[in-house]
Amino acid sequence: MSQLLEDLKAVRTLLTPPAKWTRDYYAMDEEQSQIEPWSTYATCYCMLGAMNKVVAEGEFPNQLDELTYDTSEKNPRWKALEGAIQIVVTRTHSDIPTFNDDRRTTHDDVLNVLDEAIANVKSAS
Repeated sequence: MSQLLEDLKAVRTLLTPPAKWTRDYYAMDEEQSQIEPWSTYATCYCMLGAMNKVVAEGEFPNQLDELTYDTSEKNPRWKALEGAIQIVVTRTHSDIPTFNDDRRTTHDDVLNVLDEAIANVKSAS
């Protein structure tokens, strides 16, 4: 299985329980306070937060305390993940954060986008 496919599936798994998905913040803790997505205290994520968590844990497992969004989002693995999801999202929204934070977007919509991105990567292999 390709790294991109593994990462897409990991993002979907992370966001699958509805309580694990949020809007407006990369991640929140159990007290609903904003927190870095790679923190062990994070309990829910927006799509970008889940993407950051998956890449951070895979690429920088021993550097999570020093990690920044700039480090994570410039990573080629993150860029591939973003590109695969962006292709699906841009049919209805300008980008991933706009889609995720749109009040009309549901948890099922998020999972459907990830399912389609996974299917696209599988069919391209």
